[in-house]
Order: sequence, then C-alpha cells, then structure tokens
Amino acid sequence: MRRAFLLAATLVLAGCEADPIAARATLTELGFHGIALSRAPLTGRPCAWGEPFAVRYRAVTEDGRIVNGTLCSADEATEDARLLPDAEGRR
Repeated sequence: MRRAFLLAATLVLAGCEADPIAARATLTELGFHGIALSRAPLTGRPCAWGEPFAVRYRAVTEDGRIVNGTLCSADEATEDARLLPDAEGRR
C-alpha cells in the first residue's frame, strides 16, 4: 500500500512541469530569444495555487536584457502563462 502511494505521489509531482515546447513557444511569442528552460523546484514556487504547471526560464529580451524567472500556468500547454521574473542583468 505504501509503495503504491509513493508511486502515485511521484507521478503526480512529476506531472506538474509545463510542456517545454509550449513554454518555449510562449516565450518566443512574447519576444524572448536565447531561451533556456529547466525544471521548476517542487517546493517554493512563486506560482498561485491554481497554476500547478511551472518551468524555470532564462531568456534574452529584444533590448539585450537577460531575464530569469518562472513561467506559471494553469494548464500544461501554457496557454494562460504568467511570467514571474526573479532577476535581470545586462548582456
């Protein structure tokens, strides 16, 4: 019983990553380039309760700023994505 619970919990937690292809497309549509994506941490995400899907990003804006942050979304396809930048720098 415990193994089944742990397996189910692992699958649920692993399923909370936004689709990287959709996240990259969303960031590109918003004018970012040089996009790098990584998994968002399972705890400590800045996303709201209604946004279980997240991915960390690092991208360059059109004016050359480097932006790091978290892309949060209510669905895996990131159609309603919200960007939460956490640091900026110059290239």
